[in-house]
Amino acid sequence: MKILFLHISDTHFVENTNFRDINIYAMVDALDKVEKFDKCILIYSGDVAQSGKKEQFNVAGKFLGILLKRICKKYLNNEYIETYIVPGNHDNLIKNPKRTNLDINKIYDDNIVEQEFYNELAQLKDFDEFAKRNKCCFGNNAIVVKTKDFGDFRLRINLINTAPFSILGSGNEDKGIHYLSKKELNKLKDTFEENYTISIMHHSPEWFSDSSKHSLYDKLYNKSDLIFIGHEHYPLNENKQINGQDKNINVSTGLALYGTDTKQGFNAVILDIDKKI
Repeated sequence: MKILFLHISDTHFVENTNFRDINIYAMVDALDKVEKFDKCILIYSGDVAQSGKKEQFNVAGKFLGILLKRICKKYLNNEYIETYIVPGNHDNLIKNPKRTNLDINKIYDDNIVEQEFYNELAQLKDFDEFAKRNKCCFGNNAIVVKTKDFGDFRLRINLINTAPFSILGSGNEDKGIHYLSKKELNKLKDTFEENYTISIMHHSPEWFSDSSKHSLYDKLYNKSDLIFIGHEHYPLNENKQINGQDKNINVSTGLALYGTDTKQGFNAVILDIDKKI
């Protein structure tokens, strides 16, 4: 059995987004160029909305409905498509959208990181309302682990919320100051007798503070076979060898699908569960 992971990211939807600018028909037809697949899983790696507004998430919901319906009809005989979604910095409706990295650094200086981290998770209510329609809401969690069985083959999905301690600008001023608590990171250690693990996040580990980065790298890379990342707005599919070991990690870095001046598009990755490649 072959599973298609359709990886979209950084759509930056606004209230008046015109779907003709995205050309959903062309997206669907482009899947003719990948090898034949039996199942499809849609990966949505954040920045769904431009500024975290409920109306923008409603637009995203309509977009997904059209896209998935057409894929189902053309390739999968109307079979249901699983969808896994994580938030990005633009989905984080923070109290002060004009804050800077200096404001976040003050959180560290005042030693209130843990408290503010969970406060920011609670600000993603509009994203959660959108995501729970696809059974991907986070609530007050930063990491949610799910499993999906295909016969005897168990797929594990790590959903990682990297939105807290973000800023909404287009620069990289918040690089190195994102945070994940130890409680959340320990969820990546749990085992569910999985055969293959994918992890989905908006910011890569490089965006995290030293207190989170090294532990995230260790747990994420040792527990994942394939990692989907957004935010960077450029296409990159790479294979990484971990700590000189035999295990290799595949990484899919998503393009911006819409709403930016960068190159736009999406990634398609095929997993053959019989070969685990």
